[in-house]
Amino acid sequence: MKITIAERMKPFSHVPGAACLIPGTVCKVEAFPTLIRIAGDTELVLQLTGPVRGFTLEQDLEKNRVSVFGKAREGFYRLHIEARKEGIGVTADKVPHTGLVINGVPWRSKERQIILSQSVQLPAKEERLSLGMSRAQDWDLVWRRGDVKEILPILFILAQKIPASRAEIPWASQLLEAGEWESFCLAAFSHMLVPRLHDPQHQGLIANHLLSDDPSVLFPLAFWHLRRLFFRQNGACLELLPASPFDAGRLVSLQISEIGTMDLEWASRCMRRACLRASHTGNIAIQLQEGLHSFRMRSNLSSKGHRYLSEEILPIEAGQVYFFDRFQI
Repeated sequence: MKITIAERMKPFSHVPGAACLIPGTVCKVEAFPTLIRIAGDTELVLQLTGPVRGFTLEQDLEKNRVSVFGKAREGFYRLHIEARKEGIGVTADKVPHTGLVINGVPWRSKERQIILSQSVQLPAKEERLSLGMSRAQDWDLVWRRGDVKEILPILFILAQKIPASRAEIPWASQLLEAGEWESFCLAAFSHMLVPRLHDPQHQGLIANHLLSDDPSVLFPLAFWHLRRLFFRQNGACLELLPASPFDAGRLVSLQISEIGTMDLEWASRCMRRACLRASHTGNIAIQLQEGLHSFRMRSNLSSKGHRYLSEEILPIEAGQVYFFDRFQI
């Protein structure tokens, strides 16, 4: 029994002027067919002739980089922007002979060039969420559809890649605690989940004034509220699916302090399967969602296993994998 998420997280936009964050930093990339603006003060000019066909800004959350590509009269071009330990760099994967200009200085090399220094935060292994959606991640269409089941898995993984401290933002906390995820996303983000603390679109969702000079604090706030819908830990007690409003989904690679990692899968708003990879020896308890009474636990898929009640003490051993299924009323 293996619980995985096949969907690749690569939101994109074809609209000139689209913007997104570079994974691992709080730096924004704003892209046009012949101009890329990085962190607001570094401009990369592509000496090309339009119209540019297939212009795309892609935020690749699998390879932790931002790509800009298209086809001008001079030919196809593609550039990658990514965070490294030394700072932020640009790789010219494909560029026409006309070349590039960075802050007024010609640059024709295809080697990576460091743009600026910036703190980088990339998790060794991130938790991943799926809510059963597999539509194309064209972000302009995503916003138009307004389905949070498409938005929240991207927000969940991106939040783990942004260096930010936790802070309370009253209007954001109020919306999240009320489960108003659509209102929160519309108020808190523009473009491809670029955070903001005021609403220049005047949507009537929040008080239109700044409460902090660092909008990146919205990411950890959203992450922990979202995570708590599906999983909560109280010491050795693990609460599964305590408050999920979503019918079906998967949450994999959950990092559980002093216990191990866990994968979850649910359908029809009920737990279906779970898998625990123990890193510590001890006792745990599984608290089931309201309405469920018991479950089966196995350490080998070929065995019959044993049935346990919700919150009953379970012994686990480091290095062992445990499988949970047959959740019953």
